[in-house]
Amino acid sequence: MATSLLPREQAVGKNIFAAYPSAPDSQRELNESHQYVRQHLAPHTMPLLRYDLERSAAQGGGTEERYWQITHYPLFDA
Repeated sequence: MATSLLPREQAVGKNIFAAYPSAPDSQRELNESHQYVRQHLAPHTMPLLRYDLERSAAQGGGTEERYWQITHYPLFDA
């Protein structure tokens, strides 16, 4: 989970936006992709998304600018 800057036990079982807060526009764009997949039951590839991550105090605090290439897929019979 080094990429996400968060230990696994702090992320598992949480809503993605609670575990990884970011700018409202980034969260909105990510949520829209999730909604598309649920509505169309088809994969959705997003344009490059800036989604900054919070660093812990041990990591120096503040946020770290990150860019993500994301494709969401529906999970059937999961």
